[in-house]
Amino acid sequence: MKRPWEALQLLVVKSRLRVPLYVLTFITGIGFFFVSPELFLPTIFITLLGSLLVFESIHPDGYQSVFLGHIKPGKLRTNLSVFLIIIGISLGSFLMFIGIGVEIGRHFR
Repeated sequence: MKRPWEALQLLVVKSRLRVPLYVLTFITGIGFFFVSPELFLPTIFITLLGSLLVFESIHPDGYQSVFLGHIKPGKLRTNLSVFLIIIGISLGSFLMFIGIGVEIGRHFR
């Protein structure tokens, strides 16, 4: 199980999508809340936010390193890391599917 996870992390790091995903999420969030909700659809913001959460859950220097940086390596750190990764990927996938589902439903209405 460790080999495929390391390969997935390497793929995520080499893709260099971290900064563009942050920029797009920031632009759609600011555009939706402050500029024009008709132009910047909230479903696009939710979908980008979910994909950013999944991406950061897989990235080795993602939010886990911030939350778990002060805990000494051991069983507790490993368990918390796995818990945060599972929650992050699950919540991100949920947000992505909700955003995509609402957008598809809006087009077929």
